[in-house]
Amino acid sequence: LAVSMGYQPNVFAVNIRKKKTHTAGILIPRITSEFMAKAVTEIQRILNAGGYNLIISQSDESYETEVKNALTLFNSRVDGLLVSLSNETTDCYHFQPFLQKAIPVVMFDRVLPGTNAVTVTVDNFQGGFLATEHLIKQGRKKIVFLSGPLQCDVYRRRYEGFVEVMKKHGLAVSAGSVVECQLSHEDGQKIIRDFLKKKSLPEGIVCCNDLSAAGCITELNKNNVKIPSEIAVVGFNNDTVAGIVNPALTTIHIPVDRMARQAALILLQLMEGNKIPSPRHISFPCHLVIRNSA
Repeated sequence: LAVSMGYQPNVFAVNIRKKKTHTAGILIPRITSEFMAKAVTEIQRILNAGGYNLIISQSDESYETEVKNALTLFNSRVDGLLVSLSNETTDCYHFQPFLQKAIPVVMFDRVLPGTNAVTVTVDNFQGGFLATEHLIKQGRKKIVFLSGPLQCDVYRRRYEGFVEVMKKHGLAVSAGSVVECQLSHEDGQKIIRDFLKKKSLPEGIVCCNDLSAAGCITELNKNNVKIPSEIAVVGFNNDTVAGIVNPALTTIHIPVDRMARQAALILLQLMEGNKIPSPRHISFPCHLVIRNSA
């Protein structure tokens, strides 16, 4: 009778009575990056297979937006939350309501050091070290590090790896050795234009993502600067663009699929009432992919 009259059960109300919504939330900086798109795709696949829907929310690299969206997800009664922090985020107070209600929070990729949440990251220090050491082994001494905001743990750890290997080989690191930006394609082009204008082109450049590295290569090609003989370029992530640019980009491979799968499986276990895994902080290794740019 109910079906014949067009009755549709209120799934949300039913779930509330059961104290579970079978919905998880994910709060990320931007879904437009290839890295995050891959991560969200894998996370949604895992959670859907486990019987959970996924609400996707973006901070657009804004702390204020991240705080507002976290509250919206909390009020939506999600059973668990996955988070990758914005570049501006320096505290996690806005996630306290989740923890106070015993709603599991798993952070991945961009996390805050010392957080009590479960974290899934890559060894960014290792990545910065490997990228820079590769250039040094090729005889490059004047090397510039193109970074996102250094208050963000991902970029700070990569920079620390850069500094460590430079010091190991007795090479100078000055204020001019690091350039902070938003790591867009345009940022990569601009940094090369600035170097050319000042006639201070470095021998090598480590870019903290492949998009900005592609921007560097575009501008170098436009100005007939030979790569890698005059300047070598190394990127991060091993995105699709790394194999498309000319010359093909040497880069650090980040295992985004494995990271996303691990984060999703942990959240799934926690939402099902299982204990917090040990260790709480999981870090995946990265590796260098050598192509023609360095």
